[in-house]
Amino acid sequence: MIIQGTNLKPTDISKDRLFHAIYGFSDAKIFVIGDCMLDHYIWGDSDRISPEAPVPVVSVEKEEFHLGGAANVAQNISALSGKVDLSGIVGKDGPAAEFKELLRNLEISWHGIVDSERPTTQKMRVIARGQQLIRVDREDTTRVSAEHIDMLCTLIHENLRDSSCIVISDYAKGVVCKGLMDFLVSESKKYHIPIIVDPKPQNVMIYNGVDVITPNKKEALSMAQIFEEKISLDVLMKKLRDEVQVGAVLVTLGEKGMAVFESGDVPYHIPTMAREVFDVTGAGDTVIATLALGMSMGLNLLEASFLANIAGGIVVGKVGTATLSQEELLQGVEKAFE
Repeated sequence: MIIQGTNLKPTDISKDRLFHAIYGFSDAKIFVIGDCMLDHYIWGDSDRISPEAPVPVVSVEKEEFHLGGAANVAQNISALSGKVDLSGIVGKDGPAAEFKELLRNLEISWHGIVDSERPTTQKMRVIARGQQLIRVDREDTTRVSAEHIDMLCTLIHENLRDSSCIVISDYAKGVVCKGLMDFLVSESKKYHIPIIVDPKPQNVMIYNGVDVITPNKKEALSMAQIFEEKISLDVLMKKLRDEVQVGAVLVTLGEKGMAVFESGDVPYHIPTMAREVFDVTGAGDTVIATLALGMSMGLNLLEASFLANIAGGIVVGKVGTATLSQEELLQGVEKAFE
């Protein structure tokens, strides 16, 4: 991809405004809605092959459960001291109980519903000697019934009014649909609450009317139906914003940072702040969480994006799905202005 645009530098941003926003994160209240998941990790050792099939035998040493999907966005907001409400759908099963216990431990308010006909989405990973051997998914990705979407909308309506920002985390597991999006856009305009969406290309036509979408490069190309790598970034982002009919587009570019297109003809490019990259798992969740918190505290889109880029640069330097603290983000801002 040809990256054209204005490079956004630290000298273009007020460090004091970023600090003021971070210190105020505890005043923000973000409502996260989307596909909630439970990540199940099994660690063990393997020194032999099964006599039953040519696969390793793993002796389990420990197991851990972590929040995934939309719930990981909520966890990132909580780690940065923001207040957070979470809405989605879980099953009537053991993973749902584990999921809700994790939410309680983090003081994340749950306004979701139980669908006894669907399993709680769970990703189980088996890891031995530092290598992931297999991932097993338990999920139902069919569309959620209109009845359950109506129930979800009622719960959201009852708890949305004092929110400072809405984040939609779409993993295409059935929760985020046209009915839900139409309702949320209407509610957001009624209460003047911005909506940020982490999108999926297959749902591109249901995001119209939201304030910001945050696809990665691959998703952005797919959403714009562009299949040539040599496309210029400004053409891609303008096409995406105009066709999806959103206020702004933020595209994450991996090791090249991110780009923001809000108005005019030229996007802003924000180079990566990462010193080292160990693991990009969950970095997008950190970016959208920080973006929502920054906008909630009065930062404009470029300022909030600059801050989110710093946050993303910190978490990719950690191994595994990671979060960062307020203090780590403050230190990251200080380093960015050195």
